[in-house]
Amino acid sequence: MRNKCKEFKTILQSLHISFCFLFLIFFSCSKPPTETPPPPPPFLNLADSVTYVGAKECATCHTDKFNSFLHTGMGQSFDVATQQKSSANFENQSPVYDKYSDFYYEPFWKNDSLRILEFRLIGKDTVHKRMETIDYIIGSGQHTNSHIINTNGYLTQAPLTFYTQRKIWDLPPGFENGNNSRFSRQIGLECMTCHNGYPEFQQGSVNKFTLIKNGIDCERCHGPGSLHVGLKRQGIHVDLEKEHDYSIVNPIHLSVDRQMDICQRCHLQGNTVLKPDKTFFDFKPGRMLSEVMDVFMPRYKDEPDHFIMASHADRLRMSKCFIESMKKRETDSTAMSLTCLNCHNPHLSVTLTPQKSFNSACQKCHTVTSGFCTETPEKRNSSNNDCVTCHMPQSGTRDIPHVMTTDHRIGIHTIDEDEKKKKYVPGESEMWKSGNSIGPTTESTSTKLKEFIGLVCLTDKNPSYTTLTKGWINYFEKFNPNPAFLDSALYYHTKIKPDTGLERKELAIHIYFLKEDYKKIINIYESLENNFSADAWTYYRIGESYSSNQNSEKAEYFYKTATLKEPFILEFRNKYGSALMANNKTDMAKKEFEFILKENPKSEQACNNLGFLFVQMNELKKAEKLFFKALELNPDYELALANTASLFLNGKNYHLAEKYTDKLIKQFPGNAKYQWLREQISKKSSKR
Repeated sequence: MRNKCKEFKTILQSLHISFCFLFLIFFSCSKPPTETPPPPPPFLNLADSVTYVGAKECATCHTDKFNSFLHTGMGQSFDVATQQKSSANFENQSPVYDKYSDFYYEPFWKNDSLRILEFRLIGKDTVHKRMETIDYIIGSGQHTNSHIINTNGYLTQAPLTFYTQRKIWDLPPGFENGNNSRFSRQIGLECMTCHNGYPEFQQGSVNKFTLIKNGIDCERCHGPGSLHVGLKRQGIHVDLEKEHDYSIVNPIHLSVDRQMDICQRCHLQGNTVLKPDKTFFDFKPGRMLSEVMDVFMPRYKDEPDHFIMASHADRLRMSKCFIESMKKRETDSTAMSLTCLNCHNPHLSVTLTPQKSFNSACQKCHTVTSGFCTETPEKRNSSNNDCVTCHMPQSGTRDIPHVMTTDHRIGIHTIDEDEKKKKYVPGESEMWKSGNSIGPTTESTSTKLKEFIGLVCLTDKNPSYTTLTKGWINYFEKFNPNPAFLDSALYYHTKIKPDTGLERKELAIHIYFLKEDYKKIINIYESLENNFSADAWTYYRIGESYSSNQNSEKAEYFYKTATLKEPFILEFRNKYGSALMANNKTDMAKKEFEFILKENPKSEQACNNLGFLFVQMNELKKAEKLFFKALELNPDYELALANTASLFLNGKNYHLAEKYTDKLIKQFPGNAKYQWLREQISKKSSKR
């Protein structure tokens, strides 16, 4: 025990020596020591050697806070799918119909399992059924419950969400207006590390997890806890009335900006660009968020009244209250600052927080003698003298349908009740109405996109040209595929210094890949072929470019390299297998497709490709089985429909060949070759 105490004292002594040294340097160059007190020691749990221990460790000492936190929105953010977790209504609910894809969706419980049934009707006949079991529910139920499927660790989102405020089922945000990705939307680290505690992740994948937590936990706000827990177990305690415990972050002892960074790590969900060599695991409370990532937000002409759901920090910073409090802090370090913690106790659910506690936060500044409410007594009484009702009204959002949330821009709001509810733009959840402003705006684009002003980086006043380029690429890929945004990306890309290494080339390849200018990509690669190394996605994009140029040998090399770098991105393996098959490397291709189906049996692409391989090997029964499986997963999968029709045509089963060709014609009426194929089948059938 004494040795352990000595070790801890040694840590503090070394820190003391370091800070004394820094202090002497500062003194020799600047102000007298009496005017510059030494900075406080940093929180020790920010060291890389300190690890996460999990919320149950915290509960052994902080039982009351742990138990109350479990009932907060964060504590209930993510959990296994149980009837207790679900906030949804399953009684007397009609199936949700997507008119664009012609699929119905119906949720139901079968014993203790939550199921979602996808089906299609022709008249009263059910012509397609696919049923999936839900493994996780995401969302506390204050606004929504969405649903996650776990297939051998690969997480995807199901195409149904329950909107609790309106008590209705509907498609999830981003699935509407012909964007229904059905059961294939991948849940990656960016999603998981905000909606849940830190998971354990399969490196070399996009959405494969080896351990998944059940809700946001203590260490997301306090940092990793192994040092703190270890010291307490050794009996090393700190008298908190006399000093801070620097073995664990307590946000209340952080500066305003560092406090805000903890909250806006997730309550500022916009267009996120990671810093070089950083991941979504790397931010720790007490550090600067901008050390790990930059966040861009769109700006519109109709602001300040339109916003997205997770923009609380951005909205608060727009408030005059926040701006004035920061100005006071510049001249008086003891002045009260306005942060999230003024109103929110993170350990207590907002639904259990007395309304008067929010009002009392306002009244610390707005007193009877200074800045008091100027509204008439009648108006104030009609809202029970509740500051929040008027100055932080409930509002719809641009990106999530069927929800009302508190607008954190504190101010005098004039927008009427009906307008608040109209803010959601159908089809623009994760695809906000947008345009091109920061880059060069042409007259034609500004006419089409007249609501959009530009992208603003909220974490860095002067983002680099590389960061700006990535921001516009992300915006195009994740939010709105408008070609104007790629023009903005190119505009900033041209400003990146040519000697910045291969990253500039990677970004160029990314932009031209999204522009589908594959010849340009090949030219870029061949201009530096002898000195080329890049990330897996760049190799994949070059492979796609050679494949589109009918060069399967070159494509094979790049797909292979991408697969070696990121072996659990199954899209890479599928393309690699296809290139091997095109190059008559049947056995190698077969191994790739079989690997994919072992990892994810629900890969319709791998089913189809392995089926096609079996056709080449003249194993037609195996091929038929795999084509049928692909169509069970996706009845509209064009390649599987075409391969099935071809299989039956070559087998002289004209009746089934006609059946699948008719499906192709119905699903893809603009493709003349299917009509021609139907005519050929009819001719052959009539000769029998």
